[in-house]
Amino acid sequence: MFIDSVSCANFDLDYLRQLRQDNPLTSLIFIYYTTKDGNFRSKQEYAHKMDLIIEVADGKDQVLYVLFSKLYPVLYY
Repeated sequence: MFIDSVSCANFDLDYLRQLRQDNPLTSLIFIYYTTKDGNFRSKQEYAHKMDLIIEVADGKDQVLYVLFSKLYPVLYY
């Protein structure tokens, strides 16, 4: 399930936790907008709850954070 964007929808962290709990077999992908300095437009506490953070700028992606593993290059097919 894609939510584009959490920033515009103004979902709070409790709502997103409940959404995950209610849908344990569903992959949830949350899209956030950021400011020019790279911070989320919503509260920064969201960044500490993510499993993976990918930044897309000028059509290029960069993996910034992976929770459960070492950082490996992202492969596209």
